[in-house]
Amino acid sequence: MSFAAIGHHAGEITSGHRIDEQLGITSPLGRIYDLEGSVLLLGVGHDTNTSLHLAEYLAVWPSKRTREQGAAVWSTASDGG
Repeated sequence: MSFAAIGHHAGEITSGHRIDEQLGITSPLGRIYDLEGSVLLLGVGHDTNTSLHLAEYLAVWPSKRTREQGAAVWSTASDGG
């Protein structure tokens, strides 16, 4: 999951984005939430509003289920060998 940001808090929002929590509270979405930020949708509806995934992550109800998914990650970093 990729995020980009500009502005005063851009570094704070995007730094340290863990691969094991793409849309949760430690993601850039969570940092925007902590900063009481807003979402501006231009020319699109809520069907493409990724910030709703944070609401799903934070919501609690008795029958809530979670499912882990995986994805291949391409790395160009050297392993030192």
